[in-house]
Amino acid sequence: MGILKWLQKKGSVGSIVRTVIKQYKFLKKKNPELEDDEILEMIFENRYKAMRPKSSEKERHLFAMADSRTYESVRNLSMAILNIEMNVNSSNDNLYNNCSDIVDEEIQRLAPELNKPI
Repeated sequence: MGILKWLQKKGSVGSIVRTVIKQYKFLKKKNPELEDDEILEMIFENRYKAMRPKSSEKERHLFAMADSRTYESVRNLSMAILNIEMNVNSSNDNLYNNCSDIVDEEIQRLAPELNKPI
């Protein structure tokens, strides 16, 4: 693992996915009757109630909010948040692939039961 990937994993990228996993587990335990997509949508909505998107993030935020794939998995939600807050998208293959790998690794390490196919 290169130094940049290690820093990303310990920093913002890893922190975002770890937070989503922690919130998912907490909400699922308190609300076992809720479907996964409902929980993931709650996480998304709560994140942006507490932390309003900056003007440069608004378009990406609205797109992610409207895209039903955002709420299909912890992975998709984490990647949507990275896109909104850090502009991580497939137009920068290296950055996107590094972030995607980190998200997958953290899910596998902390919650393998949430590791769903892409």
